Amino acid sequence: MKKKIIFTLSYFLIFCSLCFAKDRPIITELSATGTTGTNINLSWKLPKTPEPKITKLLVYKSSLPIANYTDISNATPYVELDPKLSGWQDTVEDYNDYYYAVLCQTGSTIFDIILPSINSTVNGTHLIVKQKKTSKNKAVAAEEKIIPEGTLRETPLPYLDLTEGRNRKKTVISDKAKNVVPSLAGKKINSEPELLNPYIFEEDLIAPENGDDYLLFEILKRSFIQKNYSLAQKQLTQLLGTNRTESVTKRATFYLGEAYYFEEDYKNAVKQFVAVYSDYPAVAKKWIENSLDKVVIEGE
Repeated sequence: MKKKIIFTLSYFLIFCSLCFAKDRPIITELSATGTTGTNINLSWKLPKTPEPKITKLLVYKSSLPIANYTDISNATPYVELDPKLSGWQDTVEDYNDYYYAVLCQTGSTIFDIILPSINSTVNGTHLIVKQKKTSKNKAVAAEEKIIPEGTLRETPLPYLDLTEGRNRKKTVISDKAKNVVPSLAGKKINSEPELLNPYIFEEDLIAPENGDDYLLFEILKRSFIQKNYSLAQKQLTQLLGTNRTESVTKRATFYLGEAYYFEEDYKNAVKQFVAVYSDYPAVAKKWIENSLDKVVIEGE
């Protein structure tokens, strides 16, 4: 309940900030995209006829999320840009995650309001590791191939692990889960149930061009499909903590359940599957029942 209040309050503060920032010098829709070369591309939307007039744009860059102005108050702008620009290209030499914020300056005054996902990025952006080429024909065939639903890619892109492992905390099933789970649970069994294969929705089998679906696709490609489920949990949780489309939120929740499942945290897995049970009843029922069977085996 406390987390829900904090979450609601955060969105209320952002809403108030947006109302305050209307017709003020603040950019919106900031996005950062990595490439297979040495560049990270930034784009944003300029404010309409702000008062006072913008004299320059200030780009800040950090290896940590920029959640408020105090995170960069003592930092020097990474670059100063012409106020008419709506994009910029950063050149980097490593594969680390970077976070960006773009502020407007009017004369000698910096409009120092930070709105995550509005004028600062909430997800780290890094260069994309180039796929090792074998032959021209094979590369073309791999690019055009559509993977059947519920199966993994045969040759996923290489993954560079820059994270450290962490202990997973066990939690109990929520009240919401308890109300739904009894009707889905099977009878107690005496043998270990078969481990399910990873399930991927049809929408995520082919890379989208941009948007929230692209962010989810990148997480699946770089952690979930690589079977790095611990990292997948972290990235999916971060994605779900931002303002995303309803469709992406539902699928990301299901994938988070799978990540818990393959990390043998079946109770937390059930909580995620129950949350989207009404959206994907058939497939969610299968995963809930299997998870509950494994909880029974563990408790014997």
